Amino acid sequence: MEFSKSLGEAISLEQAMTYVKAHNARFPKGVKAFAFGAEHVQDVLNQEGCAGIRIYNGYNEEEDCPNIVVVGVDANGKDMTDGKIFDRGIRCPDMCDITSPLFQG
Repeated sequence: MEFSKSLGEAISLEQAMTYVKAHNARFPKGVKAFAFGAEHVQDVLNQEGCAGIRIYNGYNEEEDCPNIVVVGVDANGKDMTDGKIFDRGIRCPDMCDITSPLFQG
């Protein structure tokens, strides 16, 4: 199966809010979001042959909290593990946009 650069789907703000609300209802004390600087995202996307990204759920045992791991994906759907991989985003509630309609306390 080919990994398309257009894989994924744009959704409305209302649908995004529904997803976030459902997540927060299931995990009321959990991490709400992760924020990353554009440089890391661009570094992954700028790798030769990169068609997109894959985001893995992870858990940082040192800090006893969830995290995510971001890796590039090539046109064959293979993780580009020889390239840039990143995590260490800033978690919300540590840093949140409380004015965003996606932020639900």
